[in-house]
Amino acid sequence: MHPHELTPGMRIGLRNCLSTDCDKPIAVTPIAVRRATRVRIAAICLWALAGLSGCANSPSSAATDAPPPDYASVVANPIRVDEDRVADGRRKPVDFLRFTQVQAGMNVMDVAAGGGYTTQLLALAVGPSGSVWAQTSKVRPGLEKRLAAHPQANIHMLVRGFEDPYPADAPRLDLITFVLNYHDIAYEPMIAFE
Repeated sequence: MHPHELTPGMRIGLRNCLSTDCDKPIAVTPIAVRRATRVRIAAICLWALAGLSGCANSPSSAATDAPPPDYASVVANPIRVDEDRVADGRRKPVDFLRFTQVQAGMNVMDVAAGGGYTTQLLALAVGPSGSVWAQTSKVRPGLEKRLAAHPQANIHMLVRGFEDPYPADAPRLDLITFVLNYHDIAYEPMIAFE
């Protein structure tokens, strides 16, 4: 395709390669940009999982000594608000907690914490001997309201971008969750990841 054949919604990108057949420009459509963004997001998630690969088999010492919590009791905790209990029917928190195998004493990060539904569940499950970092790219009023109404000392706010969600000098994590928020980063501008 030649540059004069491109539609207005397309941009030109030049392929940088050494082979002889790469001298033609290629069209970069908005769909291609979204796909590239998704690939970068997947790479970030894989980076996070790779960082946890050593953690999955060796959780913090406090977590290994504790029996698994009674997840139904965590969900029934009176600190949770009525809106959460309504959402429980579709979000299935007991199944979620069982799937994550979260335990007392763990260090957990909830990526894209949103209004704090999952963050609060995790904080109740890890108990006072564990910690939950609620990562969000900007301050969320719903999360602030939740924490102001029912402060939990084991929840730590992290207002950081998705490209660097957790400080390098912070404690090692036993679990990272990323729930119902893929859409929040899938359409982030490309510049955020460059």
